[in-house]
Amino acid sequence: DSVHLVICLHGMDGNQHDLRLVRLHLTRAVPSLRFFMSFCNRGYTHLPIQEMAERFLAEIKEQIAVEKPRRVSFIAHSLGNLVLRHVLTMPEMRALFRSAGATDSLPELHTYISISAPHL
Repeated sequence: DSVHLVICLHGMDGNQHDLRLVRLHLTRAVPSLRFFMSFCNRGYTHLPIQEMAERFLAEIKEQIAVEKPRRVSFIAHSLGNLVLRHVLTMPEMRALFRSAGATDSLPELHTYISISAPHL
């Protein structure tokens, strides 16, 4: 079975329920998707981006270990995009995903959906 894990990250002062309608609509379109709604930064969205990124990276590692996905996609809202973009630059994050053309057992970084992001 090839698991496609979609990890959702909320924005400022948000929680794991903020992207539930996105999850609902995507699940109807692609029932085989598995979703994880991040909650590690709930109540901590006023911390520095680096601290939130470290918390989120730990959560990602845990979910990849549990789900053992073949593909991983991300959906982030608002401030969650800044956190996710920071995580994507971290060496520990790059080590979690397979390189283009590689055939190892690491998951593929599949899709990144950015909702209402403050792109700088």
